[in-house]
Amino acid sequence: MLDYYNHFYWKFATTFLDTVVVVVVVVVRVVAVVVVVEVVAAAAEVKKIAHLEVLCGNTLFIHDGKQRSKQTNLCESQSITVLNRININNNNNNNDDDDDDDDDDDDDDDDDDDDKNNNNNKQ
Repeated sequence: MLDYYNHFYWKFATTFLDTVVVVVVVVVRVVAVVVVVEVVAAAAEVKKIAHLEVLCGNTLFIHDGKQRSKQTNLCESQSITVLNRININNNNNNNDDDDDDDDDDDDDDDDDDDDKNNNNNKQ
């Protein structure tokens, strides 16, 4: 009878340990996939910044969409153009239409000013 209980506990212990090992292996694999995805995303960002550095021939830092750079006058317009293209692409990806609405309001104000000038000229 004692042998039966010893066998039962041993079987339970090995099944439990097998379960723990499987859970640990699954967690390690998930963490590895997340790390690989983060490394690939970081490499893409570094490649973008490296392209800007080569274009300008000096150091250019981008952090959270804000430009911080050491530039010469010859290189400033080129790098700002590239940064504007990147910002435009980022804005298109975010589908922000707020900027477009502001531009339309400015055009309406200009039309009102023209109407006032025409009325003053008629008098």
